Amino acid sequence: MNIIFWGDIKMELPYCVFDISNNGDIIKLSIISIDEGTPESLERGGITADFNVRIAVDGITADIKCWLTLGNLYIFFTELQNCYNALEGSAILKYYSEDLTNISVDFNRIGRCVIHGNVKTSSYSNNGMMFGIECDQTDIKLNINKLKMLFEELAIIQGFYEFQY
Repeated sequence: MNIIFWGDIKMELPYCVFDISNNGDIIKLSIISIDEGTPESLERGGITADFNVRIAVDGITADIKCWLTLGNLYIFFTELQNCYNALEGSAILKYYSEDLTNISVDFNRIGRCVIHGNVKTSSYSNNGMMFGIECDQTDIKLNINKLKMLFEELAIIQGFYEFQY
């Protein structure tokens, strides 16, 4: 475990930002490293992070370092809020430069969500994992709150509320 401090703010790594469990199936997205808001990173557009996703479905478990930016995560957070409030739609967590991380949370009007997608280890191979997990829409609210807290803390640290893509 690694602990990073920014003034009064403390973050323990890995820091889970999205976690769904249902009947033994799991998807858990965590920040595994983060820069400390150096002048260089702030000049380039903000704090950067590395991510890991743990997927466990049908007895298969994988821990994969995934390609994402804080900006990708922020877009997902806003889409997730909108879908939760409307009780329909899709929120997509995607690495926009290449098709390496693509996770979708699809809401339906009967109170359920389907989380599905794929995570690849490299653009040079087909290695990775496809998955699908169902959950109750109420499970999503806890994750929205985690993400909201994360972005509020990061905005304080870097001094602005924009996140690097």
